[in-house]
Amino acid sequence: MKSLDEFRTYYNSMYYRLVALDSQRENVKRRLDLMYGLVVVIGVCLFLIFYRYKLIPTLLITVVVISIQILTGYILQYFIKRNYLIEFKEIFIKEAIVFFSESLEYKPDAFIPIEEFNLSRLYIGSPDQYTGEDLVSGTLYSSQEKENLGKGINIKMSELEVKERRRGHKGQSHYATYFKGVFMIIDFNKNFKGETFILEDAGVFNYLGGRNGTERVKLEDIDFEKKFAVYGTDEIETRELLTPSFIDDIYEMSCRIGKPKMALINNKMYIGIPTKGNILEPMYKDSLLEFDNVKKYYDQLAKYFKVIEELNLDE
Repeated sequence: MKSLDEFRTYYNSMYYRLVALDSQRENVKRRLDLMYGLVVVIGVCLFLIFYRYKLIPTLLITVVVISIQILTGYILQYFIKRNYLIEFKEIFIKEAIVFFSESLEYKPDAFIPIEEFNLSRLYIGSPDQYTGEDLVSGTLYSSQEKENLGKGINIKMSELEVKERRRGHKGQSHYATYFKGVFMIIDFNKNFKGETFILEDAGVFNYLGGRNGTERVKLEDIDFEKKFAVYGTDEIETRELLTPSFIDDIYEMSCRIGKPKMALINNKMYIGIPTKGNILEPMYKDSLLEFDNVKKYYDQLAKYFKVIEELNLDE
């Protein structure tokens, strides 16, 4: 994995290209500040007009005005930010990804297809809304030596948000998010026929967590068993795949990135990692010309690329 110091050197080499991009950021920030002020003024004026002429009840006035402010702000924000968002990802994020490996391709508006997500069988549900962004695909090398030897691993990852339409007890429908985060597909270094699932331990409810055709596989690692519940279609194969060293790697990786779900299917490893926000969105308040401000993008990308290194999937 390339170091932060190497990224600093790479950042310095592209500094002058970032000057123009940061100027665009400052312009967007000024327009956003102006827009926020304008939305507040419009809201106050609407409130006074409605209140002065008693067009609707006071409580309803408040609701209507706030709704108009939110809708207006959302629409204006989208158009103000759009061009900068495109430029930021095409210029800076794409370069940051190439820094880790020139064999990686980045498509800001693309994401892992729903068919591949469903193949993982990691999440029980029927997607009714399936969106995503920031697709990264290609070959990643965990070290310069392995890159020289051509010993890399094929990966595909993107951010996804998956929702299912559900009905409440009164019959009203709503969308419930059952996955939002980074989804990874990694070529596995062994051939296998069965399916293995490594899921969050659910205590006494583990019997509900398996997948069709699988059985619970108990492992000898106590710490791992406290954190995960393992299911497989072939217990012998599952145990062969989950060697003691691989179990240790998974455990250490999970301590760093949160609560992942994993599946080994069709000679691939699928990993779903929940996240709270979008990891590669631009900053509007902080300058791109200060390294400490852009360091977070290195940290985010390294966080997920390091999964390959920690799991030793390129061995």
